[in-house]
Amino acid sequence: MNLVLIKPDALQRGIAGLLIHEYESRYRIADLALRWPDRAILEAHYMEHAGKVFYHYLILSMRDRHLMAMKVVQLSHSPPIREFTLGLREKYGADREGPRNLLHCSDSKEAAIRESKLWFL
Repeated sequence: MNLVLIKPDALQRGIAGLLIHEYESRYRIADLALRWPDRAILEAHYMEHAGKVFYHYLILSMRDRHLMAMKVVQLSHSPPIREFTLGLREKYGADREGPRNLLHCSDSKEAAIRESKLWFL
């Protein structure tokens, strides 16, 4: 299981359904939730980035905006979820205003468990 977040920029661009379809065509979505995160949840989620140059922007860009959280299950015939997510970032991440980071994917099983506890109560 992995946690994937469809970030606010994807919802604003109207491509959340397209991204969900991309995952559904290769994996099983075990859970899906629409969330409105506050600063505390985002700071807990991105705690490993605290103090980095982009951290403040990251929190501000996602705070008080809708996002979608998904628990995605790896299937035997599917590519690794993180690798697939990075490919989707590249495929859909650019628009007229420049590159966007539309998706988050946990980078380990431990991170997926910790992060899922934040997004799924």
